[in-house]
Amino acid sequence: MENHNRLSKNNAAMFNGFEESGMHSRATSVKQPAQTTTNVSQFCQSGSGLAGNSMGSLGCDLSRNFGGGMAVAPVMSFTNGYNKWTTNSDEAESAEVTEIDGGVMEGGGQILRIAVALCSILHKPISISRIRANRTNPGLRPQHMTGMQLVRDICSGQLTGDQVGAQHVTFIPGMVQGGTFLADTGTAGAVSLLLQVALPCLMFTPGTSHLTLRGGTNAEMAPQVDYTTNVLRPILEAFGVKMDCKISMRGYFPRGGGEITVQTSPVRQLRAVDLTNFGTIKRITGRAFVAGVIPFKIAQQMAKSATSVLWRTYREVPINIQAIQEPKNAVIGNGTGIIVVAETTTGCRLAGSSLGRKGIQAEQVGADAAEMLLRNLSFGCCVDEYLQDQLIIFMALAAGRSRMKTGPITLHTQTAMHIAQMMTSAQFSVVQASPPSTESYIIECEGVGHRNPHF
Repeated sequence: MENHNRLSKNNAAMFNGFEESGMHSRATSVKQPAQTTTNVSQFCQSGSGLAGNSMGSLGCDLSRNFGGGMAVAPVMSFTNGYNKWTTNSDEAESAEVTEIDGGVMEGGGQILRIAVALCSILHKPISISRIRANRTNPGLRPQHMTGMQLVRDICSGQLTGDQVGAQHVTFIPGMVQGGTFLADTGTAGAVSLLLQVALPCLMFTPGTSHLTLRGGTNAEMAPQVDYTTNVLRPILEAFGVKMDCKISMRGYFPRGGGEITVQTSPVRQLRAVDLTNFGTIKRITGRAFVAGVIPFKIAQQMAKSATSVLWRTYREVPINIQAIQEPKNAVIGNGTGIIVVAETTTGCRLAGSSLGRKGIQAEQVGADAAEMLLRNLSFGCCVDEYLQDQLIIFMALAAGRSRMKTGPITLHTQTAMHIAQMMTSAQFSVVQASPPSTESYIIECEGVGHRNPHF
């Protein structure tokens, strides 16, 4: 999520969702032409996927082979949202294996996270090849491997090929069970991405689960843990997700060492949501922090700059961005950054953030976060560009039709819809919102209504 280059207000260099910590490949956002409805099975372009500022040609099937890798095999069907396999991994071993091209579309770690989570929830064995093929250092990195191993432990599955650098893995799931789990990347890999892969699984366990996740809490190219707690968690509550997240220790690049503890409670079935009513902005809050040897005045400068940028547009909205010096006994390493969050009268939350980096003035870091938020607010949408792809798996699993209004559809979101639709019977479509000049869209999904087999 972090902005390493100044983002212009015309969205000329919009990022496409969150990416793995340490990655620097960012495809541009894809905008749709003025049209009515596009089914996601056509929301793509052959070759290396969609890029640029137009949709390009439509009409290709998402089940086809992208980018010259392994073609996607047909997936198992299931009825009324129930698992076909509900006992143990022996049955899963005899099931048809769904083959997934890990280089399809955005070709990064998100494919792994969604595929592995759905594999364990729906009890569908998968084989993933060309893992992270679109990255400069393809193959599994420690955080991806750790996330897959965490899900393996949650469902007592069989995971082969889980080694750093591996470009092919096979996962045969067992039954999802609650419990106490520990996952440690051993690096500054983002703990928020470990939670992304595990959280959907924990919604379908028999009881309460406890996670301890270790790594980077405020990592580049990944959601800051503050985004997870202040934006993602409140929105997921509308689906029925029950999660409590506490930050025990903050850890920064390159050492990592941060730790969060998460407690979840299962649900019988996720609810469909309608996130299309923006309302009006109630308040804007924020957190500008410094840690380690970074002087406190840096946090103050970031907060002041962000407040000034936001106030120019929203003079009537209360703005409260706090400058914070992290306690020395609660951090590992040195770090600085900022997150600003707008909350609306209908409960929508949109954010902008940035991390401090060498050679960039604190005032610029604060302005970058503010401008990111302003860009998302300019679309009049309920979901920002970094939340839209994270909600796809919950929309696919929920009972009924979910809708969310967002800005230009990112390549990460297109990829998430592709994997979710491939592994479930959920159907996605993209409808241009009115007026079309706002570049806003409504993503709709008829979820499968998956039910917790333990209830």
